[in-house]
Amino acid sequence: MSTFAVSFSESEQKLYLHVHKKAKAQYMLLRNQGSQVVSQNLFKVMSSLLPLRRICSGGSLSNDDLSVVITTPISMLSGSG
Repeated sequence: MSTFAVSFSESEQKLYLHVHKKAKAQYMLLRNQGSQVVSQNLFKVMSSLLPLRRICSGGSLSNDDLSVVITTPISMLSGSG
């Protein structure tokens, strides 16, 4: 596995940090429900990383590409819904 340094312009850095903050918030909602909930929603967690990877790779992004939304209601994540 290789690691590559990525240099962002100021606007790219702002975009990355904005998308990262949203992805982390969505992850924390799952994490606060417990590790089993994270495991059950692993695809959603991994999907939330895709916009960040695309920003790093210089891919063109639409607003839909940048959205990080977990649509499962919190009540269903904990098994109480």
